[in-house]
Amino acid sequence: MNELNVMAPRKDFSRIGIAMVVMLGSLIGLQYLISAVLTHYYGEQVLSIMWVSLLLGLAPQYLISIPAAYLIIRGLPKQSVEPMRINFGRFCILFLICYFLMYAGNLVGIGVTSAIEFFTESQMQVFLDDVFTGTNIWIYSASVVVAAPIVEELFFRKLLISRMERHGEKAAILMSGLIFGIFHGNFSQFFYAFALGIVLGYIYIRTRKIGITIALHMLVNLLGGVLAPLAVQNSILLMTLVSLGVIGIAIAGLVLFILQIRKVSLVKRPTQMLGSHWGEYAFVNTGMILFLVAGVILFVTNTLVSLV
Repeated sequence: MNELNVMAPRKDFSRIGIAMVVMLGSLIGLQYLISAVLTHYYGEQVLSIMWVSLLLGLAPQYLISIPAAYLIIRGLPKQSVEPMRINFGRFCILFLICYFLMYAGNLVGIGVTSAIEFFTESQMQVFLDDVFTGTNIWIYSASVVVAAPIVEELFFRKLLISRMERHGEKAAILMSGLIFGIFHGNFSQFFYAFALGIVLGYIYIRTRKIGITIALHMLVNLLGGVLAPLAVQNSILLMTLVSLGVIGIAIAGLVLFILQIRKVSLVKRPTQMLGSHWGEYAFVNTGMILFLVAGVILFVTNTLVSLV
């Protein structure tokens, strides 16, 4: 690989890394600034209002941080390919697989947080659980089931993958999934977000239909983030039925995942330059190194803050 070919992917991934640093930095900075203003005028008790906490987490993210990252990335060249058609039956199969990966990733996240609790002899607060119990169900559902899937799919799949794909489908899928996982900022959500990001990335690359990944993301969030927690708060019978249904969906997804994984194929594009050494160029650059360091700091900070 000549020097020109080496520099092109490194510059692209570095630019994406810098965009992610800007996104995380502006998000955290805005959240602290808005928190300081709110507590100055209304007292610290205002932050204990769950809808305020939800708005504080989502508004800077969707209105400022993600658009800022978009402005940095949008100038990168896009990859254009012929999409694959998908029918309703295939969509249902993909949903089951997506839910299995989310379920499995969530179990890994629970295992990691349990290990942290064991070794620190502390208990970790789960922000989403607090928000769910303290926020109007319709406001919570609108943010988790509607707003989050639309914004996140447009950014992490449509924008990121189309800019990284010319360096290889494997690099685009894995890097977008990793960035999506780190974006969630904690161990509880990282593993299922990473797994879900990979499968949604593959689906987007094959179909070129962002509406499909948005719909899948919405269904996964609806079942795992709204219906299942809602059932837990009601009767034991309903909780049992929903729990059995969720486990059944996850098992069906596991079986389908095993059957379908052998059919997965990655196409080598004419513009692909990285080959089997894509990781070296994707990670060893200024922007991505800064982003990974920022991600580590974010995870450690959020872990320490959540320990009680």
